[in-house]
Amino acid sequence: MSIEPSFKGIRSPEAPRHDWIAGWTERIVDARKTLANPVPRSPEAIAQIEQVIEHCKRQLAINEGELGQAWDHLAVMLAGAETNQHIQKNKGAMELLAIMRNIAEVANGDDCIDALLDHLTPVFRSQQAWLNQQAKIEKYKTAKRWFIDRVFYDPKVMTKSNNQLAKDWAPKIKEKFGLTVAESTISREWLKAKKYSV
Repeated sequence: MSIEPSFKGIRSPEAPRHDWIAGWTERIVDARKTLANPVPRSPEAIAQIEQVIEHCKRQLAINEGELGQAWDHLAVMLAGAETNQHIQKNKGAMELLAIMRNIAEVANGDDCIDALLDHLTPVFRSQQAWLNQQAKIEKYKTAKRWFIDRVFYDPKVMTKSNNQLAKDWAPKIKEKFGLTVAESTISREWLKAKKYSV
């Protein structure tokens, strides 16, 4: 039996904002060192290094500016909300709070929500896969109940061997439910005993 996926403990694969700031600062220093090196460079190479410096400066300005500080304040507020005893009593509320705080911690200072929602995409995919699996399991259970109702309560049918029953009923199950159930599954698992519980 599978365990339902949870949002609990979701983490972005990316580093927190303060790590990004340190990384951009380091890239600027490295790029400036490269430019200061007396090795001859083409004008295109110099322009490319200068573009890297400008890009990193823009990112620093965003993340150290008001937009970045807004995310920092939100992360602190959300962390503080975790101490609220009413929220602590509700597992779902605590889980949602943790998700929101984790997203706020990795936000890159952007004021667009779309990029932040990308952090949740893997969880939504995992949740949908689980739901699909549960629907398939339920369909198999329904087919199994239908099969047992027809086979175990019909004395004429029960005189046949398990292998013969499986061979006869596998196509009927496929036709009725659109499921391919192996004959071996029917004969070994579904026909274990006359007293059967689903």
